[in-house]
Amino acid sequence: MNNRTTKLSYLLLILITSLSVTSAFGQNNEFLLQDSQAGIFKVGEEIPFAEAEKMSYIVQEKNDVISTPVSDRHEPYYLFYAGKEKLVKIIPEYNYETQSFNKKVGEVFVFSPKFKTTKGIGVGSTVEEFASEYADFQLWYTYISDMYGIDTKGLNAQFLLNGNDYVEKVDFDSDLTILMKSKFKEGSKIHTVRYY
Repeated sequence: MNNRTTKLSYLLLILITSLSVTSAFGQNNEFLLQDSQAGIFKVGEEIPFAEAEKMSYIVQEKNDVISTPVSDRHEPYYLFYAGKEKLVKIIPEYNYETQSFNKKVGEVFVFSPKFKTTKGIGVGSTVEEFASEYADFQLWYTYISDMYGIDTKGLNAQFLLNGNDYVEKVDFDSDLTILMKSKFKEGSKIHTVRYY
C-alpha cells in the first residue's frame, strides 16, 4: 500500500468509528441523558456558562423568592435556551457553610425532548416505553415534593410524570411510595427529567 492509500484508509476508519459512536447513542453527546448529567450539565460540576455560549445557548438568570417566618430568601436559577426552546433549568448548589449559592450545578431540570438516554428515553416518552427499555424501572410518589416519577438504577435521574395520570388516590405511609404501572393512564408521558 502506498502512503496515500494508507492515509485514506486511516481517515475512513476514523469516520466509520465516529459514526458508530454517534449511532450507538442515537445522538451526539450535546443531548445525552446519562448518570447525573444532561448534555453539558453535570451535577456537582461548575455551571458550564462558557461552553453553553460556544453552543449558542441563551442564558437567563432568574430568582425565586422563598418566604420564611424570618425573611424572604432569594434562590437563583438559570434557564438555558436554544433559540426559543427552553432546554434546561439549573439551580446552583447551596453551600451551607457560607450560607450562599455557588456556581456549581445543584439540580438540573430537563424540559426539551431533544435530550434522550442511550435507549431513546426522555421528555415525551411514555411510561410503557420507559418500562420496555428499563426492566428494573420503579414508579413512585413522594408527598414531600408532591412528585410522581419513574426511574431506573442505571441512571441517577428522576423522570417526572403528571399526577393527574395516576388513577387512584395515593395511600402513603412513608416519604416514598412505590406505585403500580397499571394505575397510570395508558400513554402517560414524562414531562421533566430531574437530576440532583
